[in-house]
Amino acid sequence: MSRAILILGTLCIISLAAVNATAAAEMIKVGTNVDFGSYLTDANGVTLYMFEIDYAGVSVCYTTCAVAWPPLLIASGKAPTAGTGVNQTLLGTITRTDGTIQVTYNKWPLYYWTSEINVGGTAIPNLVGKQGSTGAGGLWFIMNPNGNVDFFQTGRPTNTASMNNLEVASSPVLGDYMSDKDKVVLYTFEKDQFLKSNCYTDCATAWPPLIYSGTTFPTIGKGVNKDLIFLSNRTDGTKQITYNGWPLYYYKDEKTAGTQNCQNKNMNGGYWWVISPSGDINKKDPTMTTSSSFLGLSAAISVMVFLI
Repeated sequence: MSRAILILGTLCIISLAAVNATAAAEMIKVGTNVDFGSYLTDANGVTLYMFEIDYAGVSVCYTTCAVAWPPLLIASGKAPTAGTGVNQTLLGTITRTDGTIQVTYNKWPLYYWTSEINVGGTAIPNLVGKQGSTGAGGLWFIMNPNGNVDFFQTGRPTNTASMNNLEVASSPVLGDYMSDKDKVVLYTFEKDQFLKSNCYTDCATAWPPLIYSGTTFPTIGKGVNKDLIFLSNRTDGTKQITYNGWPLYYYKDEKTAGTQNCQNKNMNGGYWWVISPSGDINKKDPTMTTSSSFLGLSAAISVMVFLI
């Protein structure tokens, strides 16, 4: 009898928590932290996280994962609204496999960490204790109000004094592209995944990754979007700088400014491309551009000769 009462009482508590959670999901707000800056919270100030292996509009966190990381649910027929500093156009919802409605931001499903929802009967606001932690097969991160994910494991440092890694370089053929402080070109690899490098051993020898070795945020040049700079963990424990989720690399034989000889080349198992300051991959083939220009000039000369 007592066991039945205990189970019933537990179910009541879970139901009450679900009701409170769905109410809290109706308003998304912005919290602040000295180390992490601004991040998303529910209406009560409780931190919201995203799961790195989710993908646009789809949650893969169920069963034991959803117990540890409860999804941010909203009542059917309700729509989340934006508090001050939150972009209403980035708010949305998805329907989970059990029919419940989960709130998303910039298409990322949002979650709580179970221990931050209710400790001693009180929700814990402004706590980002699980930032960059591992759980349920992937990493968990807070989200910035601009819709980007804060992938820095120890926060997004604001001191910019120690490094100057990223600049914008330009060429007549490729336009603007990302480079290091010396204007040496940086490449992306088509076989990489979002915040995950697939370039190791011989590949990494030919294409040294751009490694972050400081403790503060890299200094950036004019035109570089700071919000697109994240860190990715490599298998050897080093942290690789990424841009818009793409790990960045040098080519071992390109050590001076102004050369992009590996653009659109298939090497070490895949194609390599420069990336624009806006975060878009530039797949332009410089040789085709040169050939096209030559053909165009030849055609123009032919027309002139014909007219003469």
